[in-house]
Amino acid sequence: LKLFELTMGPSDSSSSSSSSSARRKKLKKKKGKEKRAKDGKDKKAKKDKKGKKEKKVKSAKAKLREKEKKAREKAGLAGSVTAQYGTYGLINVEDVYRKRPEFHAWLMEVKQQKPEQMSPSEEKKMFIDFVEDYNTATFPSEKYYDLEKWDTMQQVKRAKRTKPDQKQGGFLHFDDEKSRKLEQEKEKQKKKEQEVHKQVARLRGDRDKLDEMRHNNELRARMEMLFKAGKVEEAKEIQRRLTEGESRHAKFRDLQ
Repeated sequence: LKLFELTMGPSDSSSSSSSSSARRKKLKKKKGKEKRAKDGKDKKAKKDKKGKKEKKVKSAKAKLREKEKKAREKAGLAGSVTAQYGTYGLINVEDVYRKRPEFHAWLMEVKQQKPEQMSPSEEKKMFIDFVEDYNTATFPSEKYYDLEKWDTMQQVKRAKRTKPDQKQGGFLHFDDEKSRKLEQEKEKQKKKEQEVHKQVARLRGDRDKLDEMRHNNELRARMEMLFKAGKVEEAKEIQRRLTEGESRHAKFRDLQ
């Protein structure tokens, strides 16, 4: 019996070790399979996310193309993009200060919006639409491309316009209803043109103020750099110019 136990002992130990090793291999294989499955799911999720993003970008581009197409169709110019695009030149979002008078006129007359009541983000968004209409030449009037040029043309037209018939002594003919309506229409048009002229003058003044503000900001930035660099005399000279300019503006406001 003792001899039998000694003979059988090592075999049982070897069998147990072999079984444990097999279980470990099986467990390792199972974990590897689960990891591969998880990696596969992650890759698929990333791929799906990328696909959705690309699809969203394509959709946005398609909407923009559709919007441009509708704008051209509205102007009766569908199918002639090359002949229409850039007719009055091309602008971008960086031209917001240069085209501010035209932009504000477009906001008030076409979009029925008051610029002073809009937030900067709303104004920026509307200017993107303005740029699109400008570049595709789809504005309802030429005034929105160059307000100053349009105003000059209107003044020339007013000067060339023939005067209504007059009687001796300067009294207008009011022989019939047609004459009265015609005269009323002319008076209405005259008031409208005067209002536009005032608007042009005001916007032109705003543009000058913006240019001056931009110039003063650049001077202040240069002055600060000179002070930091130790060039005190040059910095003080710029400071003196800025102070004199502010004093002139204060006196002008007092006179008004």
